[in-house]
Amino acid sequence: MVAYVKKTLFLSLLLLLMPGLAGQAYADGLELVAVKTDAEPVLDGVGNEEMWSTATPVIVHDAIADIDITLKAAHNTAKIFILASFADPDENRQHRTLLWDKKLNAYQNGPEREDTFVIKWSMTSYPTKLTLTENVPYVADIWFWKAMRTDHAGYADDKTHIYRTSKSKNAKTLISENGQIFYLTRDGDAGEAAYETNLVPGFQGDRLPKYTQRQPTESRADIRAKGAWQDGRWTLEFSRKLATGHDDDIEFQLDGRYPFAVSRHEVAGRHPEPGSQQPLYGTGEVGEIIHLLFAQ
Repeated sequence: MVAYVKKTLFLSLLLLLMPGLAGQAYADGLELVAVKTDAEPVLDGVGNEEMWSTATPVIVHDAIADIDITLKAAHNTAKIFILASFADPDENRQHRTLLWDKKLNAYQNGPEREDTFVIKWSMTSYPTKLTLTENVPYVADIWFWKAMRTDHAGYADDKTHIYRTSKSKNAKTLISENGQIFYLTRDGDAGEAAYETNLVPGFQGDRLPKYTQRQPTESRADIRAKGAWQDGRWTLEFSRKLATGHDDDIEFQLDGRYPFAVSRHEVAGRHPEPGSQQPLYGTGEVGEIIHLLFAQ
């Protein structure tokens, strides 16, 4: 709770120093228009509701994964709904299974890496590319769907990226395009996540799950999401209130214009893992900025 209060105060101060509403300074780029609907989609990752057929798709390319991602959006004046779809030859729903190493007499992470998808919303009022090599600081609201750790509960993880020039605890050191040193922190929002790490004191079997699944709480439970994999393709459906009432979330207004970007892989700034099932896991990066608008 103390950490959450400190982060909330920091975000509030940072946003006060930024004139205007988040996203209002943007003009150019792709536009994703959320069509108005009286219905709500069934969050099952199928996306066969009539509302989705009336939404105009936007296609962006993920340069890291080298795939196209199709996006659609809708709203019912109270909630925002987003449909994302992308090709993936395999369905990966396990993550870092613990394998017993007899030589080390300890558990080591196995090669499994779950499928993930990130929606990264700008919470600053000036233009930013939201990348890990950006030349200006920013704060971003992260909607982080994870096939193993959050999908079971029907949620996406709710997190915050803070990209700045001052170092903080557990920050990732990054180098901007112009050679400046930046630091990235990736904090979870207030509440409990949809998973927790198992602490295994000694040998309890050759293979053990690294995570215990559970229901998220508080601000960590703001984003409902569900994914389904079929015939080499993921379809994901997201739902969130336009205004959650939490200071660590972006707040949408129907007359607003909201910059965001997406990534097939976790945006963590890590190096490839050649020995894992998904060597690019953790190396994700957002691409082209998209602007969300609401049809009236």
